[in-house]
Amino acid sequence: MFNLAIALFFLSLAIGRGFYVVFDFYVSEVLWWRLGTFFQWAGLSCVSAAIAVKLFTRKIIQYPFISIPIVIGCAILLTPYEYIDTLKLYLIYVFAPIYAILVPAFFFLIAWRIAGRIRLGGLLCGVGFLILYAGRTLQATLIEPWLGTVIGWEALVLLLPPTLVIIALFFIVSGSQILGK
Repeated sequence: MFNLAIALFFLSLAIGRGFYVVFDFYVSEVLWWRLGTFFQWAGLSCVSAAIAVKLFTRKIIQYPFISIPIVIGCAILLTPYEYIDTLKLYLIYVFAPIYAILVPAFFFLIAWRIAGRIRLGGLLCGVGFLILYAGRTLQATLIEPWLGTVIGWEALVLLLPPTLVIIALFFIVSGSQILGK
């Protein structure tokens, strides 16, 4: 179950990124952003499922943990166009920071509660998700102009966020392989 959830996370992440590429470079319709964001939250639900399987034995606790990101993703698809800017603000300033803290924290909790190789896997995943969220934050349209003025070197500003994301994915994959055994 854990390996399936992590595999679906990476698949959802890739599909969501594909929609974002279409939105950013080809068609600036909100539908493409909505689809990309839906798949990102579906992937977050898969990670939540992986965490819930490792931490909680009771299904009554696992289901809300898994379903909240799916509800947020469905809200993104079903919200009328006139309210999409408000929804983006809620996503950026409320829901995304909550999950940016919770997901690594739960992996660190797995590392703290379970000894042996699972501890190493939990630590690798926790650090990986922290680096992933740092890379995504630096890539955000609110942060990137500020980062350019602070650093002053355009090439570093363009290369730093994707490099952090790639490094984070190595940590997450390594930790997931250990946790899945």
